[in-house]
Amino acid sequence: MKKLTIIAALLFTGYCSNAQNTDCSKIKKHVNPVQGTTEFRSPSKDVGLIFYKKISKNDTTYQVEAYGQSQNVNYKAKGIYIELDKGDFIMDEILPAEFTALDSYTHQYTATLKLNKMELDGLKQYKIVKFGVAGIDYDVSQKDADKYQNWVTCLLGE
Repeated sequence: MKKLTIIAALLFTGYCSNAQNTDCSKIKKHVNPVQGTTEFRSPSKDVGLIFYKKISKNDTTYQVEAYGQSQNVNYKAKGIYIELDKGDFIMDEILPAEFTALDSYTHQYTATLKLNKMELDGLKQYKIVKFGVAGIDYDVSQKDADKYQNWVTCLLGE
């Protein structure tokens, strides 16, 4: 297990040093020695996107989690989408969104989507301008779009 942890740490350090004009210092790493997995996770805030890279012995997967808040309750909420500045969409309209009551007025919706190679390439090349979860739409500021693109580049190690 120590070898796996050391190798993962070296690979991640190499990823970050190879990424041009990127700041990978905010990416968090979690090693689960019981499951033999390593997870890298981008930062989060109240509303937004979190990008994940999960490494196991046999596979590496990438995911994005969209999360948003609303005062409306919708127990059957569905869907996640990401709109890129070139007009393309990454989406799953029927993916169920998870619902959490944060307090008596605020509810959080989250949905996690596995990303394929073509979607990752799009996220690396183009900026996110908008995203939605559970029918709630959010515009993405230029500052956040730059951060998201940076984090995808860090996770890809390029």
